[in-house]
Amino acid sequence: SKDCDVSMLRAFPQVWVPSIWASLELSTALQNVVPIRIIPHPMAVRDPVRLVDEPLQPQPLCFLNIGTWEPRKAQDLLIWAFMRAVKPSGEVQLVMKSSKFGSWWDDGRQHGPLGWIEQLIQQDDKVKEKGWKISDVSMWQRGTQMGEAPIVLIGDRMLTRDEILVLYELSHYYVSCGRAEAYDLCAFDAKMAGRRLLIPTSGVACRGPYTDAEDGKLGAIKGEPDKRYKLSPGATWHELDLHHIELALSQACVTYRPLERKAHRPEHKPFRIDAVGDKMARCLMELHNENGGDCKH
Repeated sequence: SKDCDVSMLRAFPQVWVPSIWASLELSTALQNVVPIRIIPHPMAVRDPVRLVDEPLQPQPLCFLNIGTWEPRKAQDLLIWAFMRAVKPSGEVQLVMKSSKFGSWWDDGRQHGPLGWIEQLIQQDDKVKEKGWKISDVSMWQRGTQMGEAPIVLIGDRMLTRDEILVLYELSHYYVSCGRAEAYDLCAFDAKMAGRRLLIPTSGVACRGPYTDAEDGKLGAIKGEPDKRYKLSPGATWHELDLHHIELALSQACVTYRPLERKAHRPEHKPFRIDAVGDKMARCLMELHNENGGDCKH
């Protein structure tokens, strides 16, 4: 429980957290009894690959989704709602990490997200009215700039931890439409990075202590589980409404205050591992001095 965690943390001389959001949450819970220091997630100096070059101005409002291309994660539903909610103007972007480890079963979507998008452009009148073209979608390749395409798909390869951290850093919202989510650890990681959430009400993440008033909640209705999944006992299956997701995305675009966009997307240079190490060293020296040179803690 949250109370148990707070009780444990009060025994430490300092608490290190990865984001301003986590610092504010714990400051309230700990009642400022223990000093809290922000130590951002490091990224390795040795890895020369970047997802992006220096951010360009103006920066698009970015929705991030991490999942697998399968019915349970409903990435198709998110793409569909996004294309109905926004125009491909470059002001809003959906970055989706998908994976070959998921699959669809003989329903026309087994060829992946790109084929699904081609179908939407041909078949959905509202998507057509928004002006979407297949050229508005890009497939990111390692070693290249991510680009400013309205939809960026990251496909069949595992990302390094550093690359995942850059994705969180570039995004403003983490959005999920999962039909059978439990703890949704990607949503938790995004929140620890200080990002807003747009997630189903059915998951533990939405009911847990790390959502707040700025996060969006997608209504989910309990349904019959897909029989092709062997869900664990007690697991539930929920359906989300396309139009509700569409509306939630539209509202998120309007309510996210433009002045916050730049503040929410700092350069990732300060988070390189050497800079993070320096910050850790300063915190340790602070403890050393506070204890009269005794670093037994």
